[in-house]
Amino acid sequence: MNISILSMKINDLRTIVVVYLILIFITFDSTISFCPFYNITHLPCPGCGMTKAIQNLLLGRFELALKYHLFSFVVLLIILMTLLSFINKKIYLILNNFINKNNIIYLFLFLIIFYGIVRILILIFIPEKYEYFFQKLEQKTIGEKIYEIFKNYY
Repeated sequence: MNISILSMKINDLRTIVVVYLILIFITFDSTISFCPFYNITHLPCPGCGMTKAIQNLLLGRFELALKYHLFSFVVLLIILMTLLSFINKKIYLILNNFINKNNIIYLFLFLIIFYGIVRILILIFIPEKYEYFFQKLEQKTIGEKIYEIFKNYY
């Protein structure tokens, strides 16, 4: 059994999109970060901010969505195409073709990872510019939230 993003099938993408949409709606007003990378390092991973960006796109806050994550429009387009693939055979075939093109997936992954690295470098070396380019993640880690809950009991 080969498990990699390149062996992904359209049904796998559909499952991921449905689970991600559930996560988007469950965490709509959440201030807790579920990102393991952020919870450990307090630095944004390449995907950090994507859920908040999609939420802001759905609310029509396009500028704020771009500040949370640059690739939010692309991810929303993929989400919409995936949802439409449930009801339209042509979109299903287009999406299936897109998934089977490995070079496009490699390029997309490279761009997101490059974006994440640039974002971390700006945060570390020129933090005063970070707020200008990116939305400051005001989320608490799961550990901080648990600490806040239990600090009153001890």
